[in-house]
Amino acid sequence: MATKKQKKILVALDGSERSMLTVKYIAKLASFEDMKIVLFNVFSGVPESYWDLEREPKSVKSVKYVRAWEVQQKKKIEEFMGQARNVLIRSGFPEAQVDVKIQQRKKGIARDIVKEARAGYEAVLTRRRGLGRIPGIILGSVSLKLLESISFIPLLLAGRKPPGKKYLIALDGSRDALQAVDFAGSFLAGNDVDFRLLHIIRGGEKTNEILASSDDFVHNAEKNIVRAFDEAKTRLVAKGFKPDSITTQIITGVRSRAAAIVDEGKRFDVGTIIMGRRGLSRTQDFFMGRVTNKVVYLACEKSVWIVS
Repeated sequence: MATKKQKKILVALDGSERSMLTVKYIAKLASFEDMKIVLFNVFSGVPESYWDLEREPKSVKSVKYVRAWEVQQKKKIEEFMGQARNVLIRSGFPEAQVDVKIQQRKKGIARDIVKEARAGYEAVLTRRRGLGRIPGIILGSVSLKLLESISFIPLLLAGRKPPGKKYLIALDGSRDALQAVDFAGSFLAGNDVDFRLLHIIRGGEKTNEILASSDDFVHNAEKNIVRAFDEAKTRLVAKGFKPDSITTQIITGVRSRAAAIVDEGKRFDVGTIIMGRRGLSRTQDFFMGRVTNKVVYLACEKSVWIVS
């Protein structure tokens, strides 16, 4: 009988204090305990073109200085990755379950992470921002590129708020939304968690104000989403979750679905919002659904899991 293959999670780290918080996030989430954790760093040393200066006699001292700097930076990241691994081991992860992989930058940090992510991983976990933290910027440049590029497996963006036991799943009846339910069910199976299934019905936009506010429209929309709720509940219960740990909420008459999702997340005090990458309008010209994209930017302190 074939041995069941252990699921792998790719954890992208950049050596910053903020990325160490990502490691501590893993340590607090019991779902990671049975998975293979690969702590991954793309080391960006000095560009190869810089070494052409070695041919210039006047640049010898500068080249030696830069070489020494690169060696020092490599040593720092090796120490950081070792510390990150030790955090997980001290929290109870078996040593054989936590790997460290430091790779020299090839095509670019984000592109190298995406390439690695295609090597049989269950999901990619990273921080919103790392070393290049700029006040007022919600996503770092690498995280933004990963958000645009990783559509083949779930992308987990870790926030500052601890994971806790409450999870909000935004549902719109789309295929991606139900895949988000399946991922949450599989990933969190065996844990004591509470789910809030949420659907938002807009109202008040100038173009659809009469339609969106009409009783018939709201009634039909609610009836349709109840079927999606029932399907989501069935899938979660099949994974072992208790029916009374799954609640539903329909919010109507709002101008911004993304803002309403984030507000409900605050009200329900969730640590994580889970969404499908794209909703019912699966326009190929957009890398991600507008609502999901906005939630990522608005839910600053929370973790957001994006599933497709």
